[in-house]
Amino acid sequence: MAEANVSLDHAGFCCPVCLDLLQDPVTIPCGHSYCMSCIRDFWDKNGGKGGYTCPQCRHKFPQRPELNRSTVLADVVARLKRTGVQDLPSSQSSVGHGLIECDFCTGRKLRAVKSCLVCLAAYCEIHIEPHYSSPAFKKHKLIQACASLQDKICPKHDRLLEFYCVDEKTCVCYMCMMQEHSNHETVSAETQRNEKQRELRCSQMEFQRGVQEKEREVRKLRKLMSSLRSSAQAAVKDSEEVFTELICSTERRRSEVTELIRDQEKKELSQAEALVERLEREITGLRERDGELERLFQTDHIDFLKNYSALTSVPGLGSSPRFQVLCREGLSGRCYWEVAWNEEGICTIGLSYKDIRRKGMGLVILLFLTAPPGGQRGEQAMVGMGGISADAETSVQAVFMINVFYGWELGTSDLLGRLDDSLQGFLIC
Repeated sequence: MAEANVSLDHAGFCCPVCLDLLQDPVTIPCGHSYCMSCIRDFWDKNGGKGGYTCPQCRHKFPQRPELNRSTVLADVVARLKRTGVQDLPSSQSSVGHGLIECDFCTGRKLRAVKSCLVCLAAYCEIHIEPHYSSPAFKKHKLIQACASLQDKICPKHDRLLEFYCVDEKTCVCYMCMMQEHSNHETVSAETQRNEKQRELRCSQMEFQRGVQEKEREVRKLRKLMSSLRSSAQAAVKDSEEVFTELICSTERRRSEVTELIRDQEKKELSQAEALVERLEREITGLRERDGELERLFQTDHIDFLKNYSALTSVPGLGSSPRFQVLCREGLSGRCYWEVAWNEEGICTIGLSYKDIRRKGMGLVILLFLTAPPGGQRGEQAMVGMGGISADAETSVQAVFMINVFYGWELGTSDLLGRLDDSLQGFLIC
């Protein structure tokens, strides 16, 4: 149990110089204990005419104390070593990168926690203890450990910079204030720091107000950006709908145009096929006639002369006859024409002035009627009038004979189409 209790306070058995468990522990007259080699080396380096001091409490000894091994401490340390508890607390760990070293650690350097502006030294947790417990250090001013401790010392007088010269705007020590800056306005560094800190507080408040204003602007901009994104998304959606409808409309129109083209194609192909069939029938007839003629050529003179007259005409050859019938006198009143034909085509009756040119274009009124392809009666055909002022036409059943009555004074034409034995009447103005 004793060993357990001792192990809980093993930090008290560490040497304040090397911070390891005491080796050959000795106790000096002030009561502090050290490794014999550590305190001997410390006094060898720092002792002399000024006396010998304790590294912890700074107690001065006019004569170098005699060092004797403490058997009690040595026994306790031996028992601590046997228990294996030799680790230091985390607060007494060695110095890491970027930290301040303790100026009083001679072996392994520990991290400094405080700096003394009077001693001008940095102390770890162990070596700073005398500043808290000994009355000799009560007037010493402690600050957080810093590396630039020498920057707080006057380079001329080696004294602490405790005052501030307002005229020169620089920190000075007491000797500087009494000598070089005696006629200047000087205040304590703490007073000047408080004044400047108040000024900086005002600036800080301005900065904070500026930050708040900028943050409000950022919030407004973010809200505007969100609105812009929503508007853009809506515009994209609307445009997609419009273009989708336009594409559908274009597709429908394309389908309609394609259908019209296909219908026209079927119509034209039907007419062409009808014409081809007619021509093929004519070719067949001509080939039959050609065969008959060839057979006739093989007969004797008497048979040839008896039969050649029947094979003289050649049907289906040559172009259709065109007739142009001119009046000897001018027309007036009501006139009548009658035209009949038995093949498909267009029948045209033209009326013109007396001085019209025989060739080329002139002032003429055309009365026309078309027959359907293939000469099929009862199918739809076109009848109408074309001229200098307007064109008019209408769809009728196919006819192969027309009777035209023209009323010159009335400016009207009556067309009668004969279909079988009945007449169809059309009035074209």
